[in-house]
Amino acid sequence: MRKFIVIAFLFSSTLFYSQLQTLTDDFEGNGTILSWYGGDCGMDNHFLNPYPSVINNSGTVLKYSDTGALYPYVAFNGVGNFNLNNNSTFSLKIYVPSN
Repeated sequence: MRKFIVIAFLFSSTLFYSQLQTLTDDFEGNGTILSWYGGDCGMDNHFLNPYPSVINNSGTVLKYSDTGALYPYVAFNGVGNFNLNNNSTFSLKIYVPSN
């Protein structure tokens, strides 16, 4: 019976955690994203923040550079699966300088 209670608790806490998972990264080692990677693009996830402000005051940011590839991408590894089926929000803070 004791094993059943422990297994039931672990299973229910996993379900609860999966519904409340939030992925964050400030590119200074504080966050829940394990690693960043990209393909067919330039990417620097330790780039000094060129425009620190109230919106993003961290010292470093991720810099993406277009190299002209047909299907470039930036991706990350997190802990476990990220369920986007119910009550999900996905947001990014992106700065694009005007030239």
